[in-house]
Amino acid sequence: MACLLPAGCAPPAAPSAGVPPPAHPLGVAWGYPAAPFRLSAAETARLRAENRTSLYVSAGELGMVQGRPAWLWVQQWPAKPPCPLRAVVRVRADAAAALLQPGGARQAAVLTETLPASVTGIQWELPVAAEQLPACTAFLNAFRTAQRRQRLLGVAVRPEWEKSPGFPALCTAAEEIALRFYEEEAVGTRDEPARYWDTRDLLRRIGKASEGTAQVQVGLPVSPRAVVWGPDGQRVGIEFGLDPGPFAAHPVWLPERSETRTLAFTPFSGPVPAEDLFAARAVRSTRLGRLGVSAGSRVVFQWTRAHARNALRREVEKREMARVEGLLYFRWPPPPAGQPSVPLALEFRSVPTGVQLTVRNPGEDSPLLGPGVALELDPGGGSLVSPGGAAARSVTDRPGRIYLRHPFLLPSTPWYVGELHGATRPVQARLTWRDGTGMRRRAEAAWTPGR
Repeated sequence: MACLLPAGCAPPAAPSAGVPPPAHPLGVAWGYPAAPFRLSAAETARLRAENRTSLYVSAGELGMVQGRPAWLWVQQWPAKPPCPLRAVVRVRADAAAALLQPGGARQAAVLTETLPASVTGIQWELPVAAEQLPACTAFLNAFRTAQRRQRLLGVAVRPEWEKSPGFPALCTAAEEIALRFYEEEAVGTRDEPARYWDTRDLLRRIGKASEGTAQVQVGLPVSPRAVVWGPDGQRVGIEFGLDPGPFAAHPVWLPERSETRTLAFTPFSGPVPAEDLFAARAVRSTRLGRLGVSAGSRVVFQWTRAHARNALRREVEKREMARVEGLLYFRWPPPPAGQPSVPLALEFRSVPTGVQLTVRNPGEDSPLLGPGVALELDPGGGSLVSPGGAAARSVTDRPGRIYLRHPFLLPSTPWYVGELHGATRPVQARLTWRDGTGMRRRAEAAWTPGR
């Protein structure tokens, strides 16, 4: 079931205060893709404070060097996290073929001996076809025997594996499997972007994976995804982890679409606002991350809402699936926990030439897209010098008022509205938006010249 909020869907119900804690609370794990592996003092404190948290750190990539599997790059491990640490080993296709041959598991055991003692488990990312699952299962069994230091043995599951008759045996050979409810390359089309999360068969897939003895991690992306389409409609490339906030306020990008999509995680649950989408067209050539973008190209940003992560966790916990260990989110640093209230604040700051106006989001999620954030401004007889970008003035029949609208406002990026010059009487501003439950919210502020 899918629709856009606020039209067409009732707001999600808030959890009751008297609901008892789940019998099988889920852990939360975070993927750390960067190198070297470092943690700030604040990140270390957060990991220490959170219960049932673990880190999955990219340990490096294996490829073929002079006819043998070898590290193409390897992680540096200066950080000492206060939680369980898993090493994620990505393997290229040629090296995977070699590791699945007789003797390959022993080579893999030698290569992973260099991992630090703080690593308590290994998750293998093996790009093999579903027909090779028996060989993959044999590799895991042989690798477990060949390890000198016994570590928890895990594997990242490719969606096509789940239809193979060899999948149940894999779920017993591994001690932990990570199901992925997304496809990096499944981006849809320029005009119809695919959903970032694909949880349509959530319960069925978890249930099938739970038929083995392995613990199950539910893997989902959290970092924003940006897909660039050229003027001819062909895909230019994909970037992960870019903050969409600055692009909404940049005059190079002309907004074309913004919406919040909802998801029903199971057939028994109501829809929740799960994913935000913002599309814009480049008015001139520019760059987006590593990608060169020509004029007329379109970028489609997609990112998941914090409130949806909480709702998904409650939904899975409610089913009390004993073999589900937790949720594995592919992002670092972790985003805020996410409350749906979404407070916004207006901020006036006096400067020699007048006053600057900024809108900030001190919350943990963004207002719903679609309605966006609307600002009504009485400039007090002054004029607004605006930096432009996605905030557009609307035509109104009320002289002396300025109306602006911003497509979205993330906690990470404030909206700099502009600077007012020449005000001779009090300046008044009013914000309206819808929070994560669909409720209409309002904030007001005023500034008086000479004070």
